[in-house]
Amino acid sequence: RLTSTIMCTSGNADIIQMTGTSGSLLSFNMLRSFSVARSVTPTGTCAGIKYTHCWPIRTQMVDSSDSIRAFSFNSIAAQNDHWKCDAIWSVLSNGLTVYGFYFDGTGNQSTRIIDCLVAGGTGPAQVYGAYLSGVDIADIYFEGFETALCLYGVYIVATTTGGIGYVNGDIHFVRCIHDQITLSAYSINNVYGFSSHVNILGGYVCGGNSSALIDIENSAGVIVNGTVIRIGNQNSGNSITGVYINGVHSNNNIVSNCVFYSEQTSPVIMNGVTLNNTQNNVVSANAFNAGSTAGFTKMINIVGST
Repeated sequence: RLTSTIMCTSGNADIIQMTGTSGSLLSFNMLRSFSVARSVTPTGTCAGIKYTHCWPIRTQMVDSSDSIRAFSFNSIAAQNDHWKCDAIWSVLSNGLTVYGFYFDGTGNQSTRIIDCLVAGGTGPAQVYGAYLSGVDIADIYFEGFETALCLYGVYIVATTTGGIGYVNGDIHFVRCIHDQITLSAYSINNVYGFSSHVNILGGYVCGGNSSALIDIENSAGVIVNGTVIRIGNQNSGNSITGVYINGVHSNNNIVSNCVFYSEQTSPVIMNGVTLNNTQNNVVSANAFNAGSTAGFTKMINIVGST
């Protein structure tokens, strides 16, 4: 599959930079069938491949190993597509916080991440599969995205509520898999405002430890539909929730047609869906299956001024 490897001997350098300017975008390029890696411990914010003011870029069957940000998107313009790309780390990254697909939130128009993989494990202490943060996190599509052994599968935090327009919406996750997650498969924070929405359609999430597998914090218009939610397997004895909807701005959210499994052997508290201090949400047509060693504390838990 991979015909060559570009090996970097610097700990802080970006291995490949694809760089245009706001007035002159870098346009119509393809990266295909190779890998980038390091021979030393990564430092700072070094990237395997860094995209700045690009459109459209096609990256296919490219692996990035041992960078702080495996694939880094900065002020990208539109149509930056990734297909079958992997982000991995070795013991060179031991104890670090790293990111698979890092978006700075200044424009993702029609960007697609298809059948890509982020795997933690032997090296980093904290792995974010996909990280989206900034003033414009809209218009991005993940399909078949898979993470394993990550702190977060997907972490989203909006820094503005926006007005009319595509600021905190048009964000999609279709048939994605997040396996053996430490904290949350999806952590969605402050994504609200006019027409805000995040779609989580199908797929599978598993794990959790003192958190929620799908954590919706002050966010509106999140739709979780047809997802298998397997709570636990960390055997930590900590409180775990399948889907947690929290905060005064968390409204117009929907959890429907999902299947919940309790897997924890010794939980303090295990809830299927918790709604806390929120309003105008829908929980409908879900199935809850208790495991042989631990059941649900509550299948649907309504607390606070909900």
